[in-house]
Amino acid sequence: MSGLVEVLQGIELEPKALREGKSDLKALMSRDDSFAKLKLRGYERHLYAREYFALLIASCEGKLPPDKQLAINDMNKDTGEWFHDVVFTDGEKITFYEGVPKIADEPSQLKYTAKKTFKLNRLKQERYYSVIQVFDANPELGKHIWTIQYDELPESIKTKSGLILPEKNTVTPVGNGCYSCNIVAHYHHRASRGVIVSKKSLKEITLQDSPVKEYGEYIIYKGEKYIKMQNSKKQKQHEK
Repeated sequence: MSGLVEVLQGIELEPKALREGKSDLKALMSRDDSFAKLKLRGYERHLYAREYFALLIASCEGKLPPDKQLAINDMNKDTGEWFHDVVFTDGEKITFYEGVPKIADEPSQLKYTAKKTFKLNRLKQERYYSVIQVFDANPELGKHIWTIQYDELPESIKTKSGLILPEKNTVTPVGNGCYSCNIVAHYHHRASRGVIVSKKSLKEITLQDSPVKEYGEYIIYKGEKYIKMQNSKKQKQHEK
């Protein structure tokens, strides 16, 4: 299991995406509306695209706990859902922004927690590309999206996943595809699923690290909230 998935073990996913009234149909909305509504439901953000694929890979390998497996099953059902990423391409490069609370007209107006830029090489905007086509054009871009090297991916993701690039010079929100595990960048309405990240365990951080602030049972480190470890030695022995 990858290190990213190990971190995600402490993250709580909303079991089902928001539904339309009492029906089992996913409610469709804009990305900004989705974020506002999930906050009202007590969640903190959407999944990041790379978190989704890390969990999906673990699911294909039979390594997800039941609660996350049910959430991933629901996420791949029917309509696609929003991620907490946006992208921007100038035609030559593509930049992924994570942790964006609100869509903006220009990249310079975005607030985000992380960003990474990749050359598109032969990839053109507003087109669909399979996993192998993305890795062939730029292996670093492929690994950023799907979290591991192409040869390590489960066969189902190699054949059923892909990337739809956004329109040029437009800040575009990202989600997964309808009935698929594609990563799609366009403005179509999608479903809303929340994530709580405040239950992550604090690893490899001590109270002597700076800046660390304590708030009862939680620790704030670099803007992230973690559950305080009661006994780090016992935790390390348990992990062994």
